[in-house]
Amino acid sequence: MISSQLDRLHRGWNASPGIRLSLAAALLLVLGLIGIGIYIAQLPAPETRDETPVATPAVVSEMDPAKEFLLLQTRIAALQDELAAFYQFIEPLFQVPNQLDKVKAQLDNAIDSDALQAAEANLQQQLNEILQQQVTLLTTLSEQRAPEPAKIPSTPTAADLPFTPVSIDRWNGYTYLWIRAQEQEVLLAEGESFDDWRITQLDFENQQVQFQHTDFSPLTIHVR
Repeated sequence: MISSQLDRLHRGWNASPGIRLSLAAALLLVLGLIGIGIYIAQLPAPETRDETPVATPAVVSEMDPAKEFLLLQTRIAALQDELAAFYQFIEPLFQVPNQLDKVKAQLDNAIDSDALQAAEANLQQQLNEILQQQVTLLTTLSEQRAPEPAKIPSTPTAADLPFTPVSIDRWNGYTYLWIRAQEQEVLLAEGESFDDWRITQLDFENQQVQFQHTDFSPLTIHVR
């Protein structure tokens, strides 16, 4: 029993320093027990005497060697039981290296997982930036539309005027156009405008006036 426990203690010697210290203490205890057993084995067997005891004064004698031998055997058995109990107590320590290996593997996996998550987050951010660049580019291209073709002014008529020319008069050397608009009469000189219609030319002799509008070509009419 002791040899088997010693073998198991020897196999656990490669554990951590704390476990080695416990194993060393257990080993010393085992070696002490072995020494005690060897010492007891070398003791001579107790002799039996048939002599008739001689009456002597009562004195205190030493313990009988046979009883001492039985007592030592009892103590050795008790120590063996204590050693077995102690081994059962420290046996879980032998599993610590395996548990540490498992924890290390779990930590390595956790580190790898964190690195993988960080790489995925970085890649996702890069993809989002590229997507945002593409959206910005498409938006810019959509805003840069081709210029609209130049609008060809239509040819206006007198009916397009928002007022009615009444007459062309001259006062103090200045020529004026008399118009009527919404029951109001207004005098306009050359260069002036009314409702976006600008007078570009006034001809008093021929009673002609020329108008210019941004949406129309020039309009020349005769005034009565």
